[in-house]
Amino acid sequence: MSVIVKIAPNLESVGDDAAAKRLVLHPSVDSDVFIPANKSQTILSILGWLNKNVVLTVGRLQARKDQDMMFKAVPEIIEHSSTCLYSVVGDGDWQYELVNLVEKLKSHNYVRFLSEISNQEMINCYQQ
Repeated sequence: MSVIVKIAPNLESVGDDAAAKRLVLHPSVDSDVFIPANKSQTILSILGWLNKNVVLTVGRLQARKDQDMMFKAVPEIIEHSSTCLYSVVGDGDWQYELVNLVEKLKSHNYVRFLSEISNQEMINCYQQ
């Protein structure tokens, strides 16, 4: 049996015959793993986030996601908050272009790429 996985609201084009085979998946997290935690000065220091207002993005770096928009906003954000740090967890086929954009915008002191981290390190990022 084939199943259509619905990840977008507009699947009307697949027809009524597919309705019985449709499965709706809602984005979620494992609430036994991703649990709230108190701030840790040690973890903040390791991440380079101590005394920073961190904006965190986690995901694959791809052009179709328009992630460059946030990178382009960083210079304006730091005009209002010099303690802002944009931390990006993930990699992808657009990472090289985004790194070059950060250099072009001279915002490398306010952007940190965390490409190769463990699951526990990612959980630490979310918890801080």
